[in-house]
Amino acid sequence: MIQIKYIFIFILSIISIAGKGQNRITYIKMEQFPCATQICPAYIIEIKNNGVVHFQGIENALFDGSIEGKLPMNDFLALVKKYQSYPFLTLPDSYTHSNEETHQVAITLKVNGITKNINNATDGPAYLTSLRNDISSLLGKKIVWNKKSFKPNVRFTPPVLSIEEYLDTPLQEAVDDLKLMEPDMVLQVADQMPEFPGGQSNMNAFLMKHIQYPTQAREMGIQGKVICRFVVNSDGLITNLTTINTIGGGCEQEALRVLKMMPKWKPGKHQGNAVNIQMQLPILFKLK
Repeated sequence: MIQIKYIFIFILSIISIAGKGQNRITYIKMEQFPCATQICPAYIIEIKNNGVVHFQGIENALFDGSIEGKLPMNDFLALVKKYQSYPFLTLPDSYTHSNEETHQVAITLKVNGITKNINNATDGPAYLTSLRNDISSLLGKKIVWNKKSFKPNVRFTPPVLSIEEYLDTPLQEAVDDLKLMEPDMVLQVADQMPEFPGGQSNMNAFLMKHIQYPTQAREMGIQGKVICRFVVNSDGLITNLTTINTIGGGCEQEALRVLKMMPKWKPGKHQGNAVNIQMQLPILFKLK
């Protein structure tokens, strides 16, 4: 009986040693943001441990919209096995993006039940770039897409605003199609889009007056676009403010700080009614 007990303990020890350093990855999400100086694909892809894939094209992507798909389990298992020994949980939450001509990539993993977010991942260890490349390679080869689930993008694209110079760019007219965003009934387009008090020129002047180039970003030579996303509600108030990319040096925080200072907008309208509308505003930080 004692001999059996020792054999059992020995087996458990072998299993423990074999599993040491191996991470269990059950969820992968990659966000690839628009490039600052060139045209490149931007999208979000999520892969769950049952092989279900959700893809959201942002611009110049494989699909201009959202679509569901399925990754064969053997391919999912091969992907996670390749990276299960890397110390994702010990990595910093963000790296400084060093080249504005390349993609900014954010990777989210669920490792051993813990969610880990890594911004500017491809500026980190080489295995993060390898993971990004492996995920990208799945798009056109391995994933079986459910085309019936496809929902095309309908969006409003505002002009790029420069902090250091005035850009007199007219707002793009809203398109006719209406797209409801569930569950909070926020529209992406409407008959009449929201407007900053006094129009585009006043908004440019407001940003020029209030935005201060962050000291850290200036010292580090950081430049690029911070893409802000927010909702102008039916009362004209700015809500749900966030950024969808990072360039570092305090630029995201500065952009959000100033947008929070904005006065009430003229709310958007659809079919004669004031509505909540999601806006996206790229702000360019550019050193002279």
